[in-house]
Amino acid sequence: MGIEKVIGVDAQGGTPLEEKGKPTEEVYHRATLATKKVAEKHPEYVFYLVGNPEDIKRVLGEEHPNIVVEPGRGSKFRAITRLGELIEAQKIGGFYTCGDTREVLPVVMSKIGMMDECAEVFPGELLAPLLAEIPKSPFLERARSAFALDVGSIPELKKPEQYVLYAKLGEIYATVMGRPNPAIGLINIGAEQGKGKTMLKEAYNLLKKSGLNFAGNVEPFVCVNDRDKGDYTPRPIDVYLSEGETGNLLIKALAAGADLASNFIRYEIEHGNLFEKGAGLFLKNRAFARAKKRADPSATGGAVFMGTNKPVYKNHGTFTTYGMTVGLERYIAFVENKVQDKVRGTFKAYAD
Repeated sequence: MGIEKVIGVDAQGGTPLEEKGKPTEEVYHRATLATKKVAEKHPEYVFYLVGNPEDIKRVLGEEHPNIVVEPGRGSKFRAITRLGELIEAQKIGGFYTCGDTREVLPVVMSKIGMMDECAEVFPGELLAPLLAEIPKSPFLERARSAFALDVGSIPELKKPEQYVLYAKLGEIYATVMGRPNPAIGLINIGAEQGKGKTMLKEAYNLLKKSGLNFAGNVEPFVCVNDRDKGDYTPRPIDVYLSEGETGNLLIKALAAGADLASNFIRYEIEHGNLFEKGAGLFLKNRAFARAKKRADPSATGGAVFMGTNKPVYKNHGTFTTYGMTVGLERYIAFVENKVQDKVRGTFKAYAD
């Protein structure tokens, strides 16, 4: 078994889930349950579950042949520190975390680093581009999610050609995740050709000539509905391209919008008549619970750095057990399809 099939899992990073201001599920509990489920399904992989051993073993129960419980480092069982050490000691081939970005990034930079080929393409940048899966409208039949990059790693691109590189990276990942010949859109302030700043206009022209399945400019409405606002002609998009600042704002705005809609519904129910209050109570643990799960940003498995020397997946701090299960499955698909090698080759081809 190669080192790439040994996965480190952070059983400490993240925040407790809350309901009405009170914690309901601790981080270690969700992380352990998710790892246990995936480990049972994939006996050919080994999982290093890092955190407080007493907490982890209490949830894990009996020993599992492909799960290693590893104590974190320091008085607070800092799992992310220990994961960095395990990477350095070549005991794990990468890791999955829901920890605070401020703790994760120093480990990624100091213990893993970017591929040389990636560093040549983004000189002076600290990190590789970050790719995330984002949910779409549940009414869509073709696909109910899309892939976006960059969503926060490299704030500003310096060359229009780098958008073509992002498109190729997105194509690799989307294909691995079951989207052959993915449609690619460029996030812009309008759908028409010629919109946006000079960099985006040049990127548009390059993408059009790239041979990729480029679908043109897209606005945020298209990102979640696969059509332009006011136009019912389908525009299914699988991969969205942007520099890190725009991408980060996009996913945060989508999450905030979902939260706002949820609050409006809850407000109307709480301030409605007796029938509305009764219906709301009935639906709370049924339709509303399912909708909350579907809109949960963590449910798509998190984001992956496309260009680090080892695979690193990063999910939201308020991840669910289901969200981490999906994320670990994404990690395994990443390994099984040798995405790391394909990404390295794509960066190398660009640099050459």
